[in-house]
Amino acid sequence: VVRSNCEEEAITKYDNHRHNAVGQSVEYLDPIKHKITGYTAELSQTHFFIQGFKEKVEKTLGAATSRLSNLRDIFVRQDAELNHFKLSNDITREPIPLTMNKIVIGILFVLGLFYIEVEVNRSLLAPALMGGEKEAGGIVFSVAALNVFISFLAGYFLVKNINLKRGTKKIVSKVILTLYGIFIVYLNWCLGAFRAIAEQKGRVAAWGQSEATVSDVANFGNELLPWTVDFSFYAVVLTFVGFSFALFSLLDGYFFDDPYPGYGRVGKGRSENKKEINRIRENLITEINSLFRLEN
Repeated sequence: VVRSNCEEEAITKYDNHRHNAVGQSVEYLDPIKHKITGYTAELSQTHFFIQGFKEKVEKTLGAATSRLSNLRDIFVRQDAELNHFKLSNDITREPIPLTMNKIVIGILFVLGLFYIEVEVNRSLLAPALMGGEKEAGGIVFSVAALNVFISFLAGYFLVKNINLKRGTKKIVSKVILTLYGIFIVYLNWCLGAFRAIAEQKGRVAAWGQSEATVSDVANFGNELLPWTVDFSFYAVVLTFVGFSFALFSLLDGYFFDDPYPGYGRVGKGRSENKKEINRIRENLITEINSLFRLEN
């Protein structure tokens, strides 16, 4: 394109004006550019409050995750043990774990049985002894302890083992329980025979009557061989009370925990683990929300 001298001078003058305007624009915008760059750098950084909050949340979540992971491993192991116990003993129901209420009720029941038997045996046996209730105290305490406390332990540690499907523990428990049962029956039978002989000898006063005198020479049987003794009404009651309280204590020990030995313990451990897992999960939400409220 061929331009005239006038056109060339006009273009040159316009270019100079344009370059001058661009230079002024750069000079004006350059500080603003630096400010924008600085603000961008600042805005791209995480505020230390937010970073601190993030660390708190991560710490809380990490602790909960570690705790839940351990509890889950334990729960899985206990659940497998529980299922194995079910299959080994042909159990379909869930375990009946021992609770604090059951412990309190069971202990109070045993203590109540012991107290009642002591008082009943004392009132029935004291008239047969020269020393009365004072002398009868030691005997009735010993017999009541065997009938109640030892029977409770037998029910808890021996009777439960009979439910096992197989094993040496089941056989040994049966043998020991049989021997103990024979001993308890014999003990209370002898106690009743002692009362019956005393009555026959006239050492027991009838209700509302004076004490009779009976010759000691007569043969009334041997209290150590109770089957040779002719039992009276109160002697039968004394023996029956001993049998009954021993049986009640045996049943209390049997039902104190799950009837299958060890089943309640495994079920209790699994149940407590499950509750702890649920508790941590619920508290975790509350704790995280609390951190958010605090930071806000």
